[in-house]
Amino acid sequence: MVPASRAANEYEWRRLHERLDRAIAEAARAYLQSLAARGILVNARKCSEELGELRLGREPDYDLPGLLLVYALKYMPRRVVAIFGSLLSVLNSWYPTSVLDIGSGTGATALALDLLNLPRHINLVGIEPSREMITFSESSRYRDRVSSAYRQGAISDLIRGNIPL
Repeated sequence: MVPASRAANEYEWRRLHERLDRAIAEAARAYLQSLAARGILVNARKCSEELGELRLGREPDYDLPGLLLVYALKYMPRRVVAIFGSLLSVLNSWYPTSVLDIGSGTGATALALDLLNLPRHINLVGIEPSREMITFSESSRYRDRVSSAYRQGAISDLIRGNIPL
């Protein structure tokens, strides 16, 4: 028999996974709709070849339309869970009101912060060089506790003051 406290944790974990799956599925659907609205076809073979670059330790072309869909479905759940665990281990009872996410990618940090269900709203600014990554990040509508704004650029742009926060 499972103790009541452990069962509650398993229930919460299952609920968290359902919210994660739903958020990623909604973002993927919205991203596909944005590609269709722009008249862009997805070449699945080319996306698969580009993701192969990651296995070789090289950067794929993140601006290739459709690549982000495959990338997000393959890697985003793990990234969100890893960020979620890292945040839980460092936050304790401290809750930020704003977060700067450099290299925000598919928006995993915003999603992890939302899933944490912190007692206050958080404003996130994401800095990302890939326009397609930003398009995908902005597709995620599952943001109850986090407001996010993404800027295209790199850390060097931030240091030089070329990106307004």
